[in-house]
Amino acid sequence: SRNTLLLAAADAGPYALYTAALAWLPTFYHEVHDMSLERVGSLMGILSLSGVVSLLLASALSLRVSRRRPFFMVPGTMVGFTGVATFLLADTDAVYIAVVALGFTSWFYLPVLMTVPMELPGLDPSQVSMTIAMIMTVGGLFTFLSPLTVGALADLSGSYLPGLALFSVLAWSLGLSGFLLPETAAVRPLPRH
Repeated sequence: SRNTLLLAAADAGPYALYTAALAWLPTFYHEVHDMSLERVGSLMGILSLSGVVSLLLASALSLRVSRRRPFFMVPGTMVGFTGVATFLLADTDAVYIAVVALGFTSWFYLPVLMTVPMELPGLDPSQVSMTIAMIMTVGGLFTFLSPLTVGALADLSGSYLPGLALFSVLAWSLGLSGFLLPETAAVRPLPRH
């Protein structure tokens, strides 16, 4: 269905960018910008840590916010820019901010992504499970292909930038999907005991 494809696209773009960044930014930073391996390792650790913090924050907010689409639209608008910033700002201290922002925007939508199929009207439990399976399959395929594509484009062009830029642009699928998806059921705050 249209909504299943939009949800799959919402996940595939940022997930592929995140995987490509984890796979190739360390090499790019070390080979092209002569960063020490310790600094590169720290940057990748910060990338993952900011994603976990984002995930926890989004989980808490999704219990209190009555709309789902902003969880796609806000990080989805920013994620492509954060991807580009990670390689354009590599020679500056602002690369730390870019890496934190990429980790944050790459994970923020995930709690809602798995909730929306359960809230779409007219889906029975088997259709919900098939929708989630499709999201995971498409996302997995794109994350498998993204490091290979960046590597192949680097071999052809002599630069990591075309591949990293390609997946930064494709990551905007999150924001686009957020604008095209219907708003699902409002979430009521948890009762206080």
